[in-house]
Amino acid sequence: SRAAYKLLEIDEKHNLITRGSKIIELGAFPGGWTQVISKKLMDKDKSFKVVALDLILLDPLPGVTILQGDFNDDVIKEKIKEEIGGKASIVLSDMAPSATGNASLDHLKIMALCEEAAYFAVDNLAVGGKFVSKILQGGSETDVVDFIRPLFEKIIFFKPKSSRKDSREIFIVAMNFKGKS
Repeated sequence: SRAAYKLLEIDEKHNLITRGSKIIELGAFPGGWTQVISKKLMDKDKSFKVVALDLILLDPLPGVTILQGDFNDDVIKEKIKEEIGGKASIVLSDMAPSATGNASLDHLKIMALCEEAAYFAVDNLAVGGKFVSKILQGGSETDVVDFIRPLFEKIIFFKPKSSRKDSREIFIVAMNFKGKS
């Protein structure tokens, strides 16, 4: 899928997925990113841990704990934490709300999900961890960046070549989590 190629490009450019990774993937359906992660880590070592969450249940994958539920549900957030077993090395968010056709509203809705994912990442990343989230350009993306900028050594906006040229979709790639202050 196009989504799988996007993650492959992000990983190639920023070396996200490494040996022993503990990865939380939010917005995992239909499973393109999850398949890339599982295959890449299965090829490297068996000490990795992946927890994938979506509203829609994914097919099972080797080495992946799949959860179905709403990310905004505190019970689900606790289940993710329990399944990952400690702090994550990467939090990935490909979450997206159902499109309304109203560009401004769609931007605000996806940015709200990105913000929730960023707060979750800050609470659940190990020092040195990485956070990647899909966003739609539209103006309010600076709010999320302003929140995470002091907590990570490097923040990059990245548009994979596999994204449609006319798409406002880009990814925030936050590297080297400094820890919660």
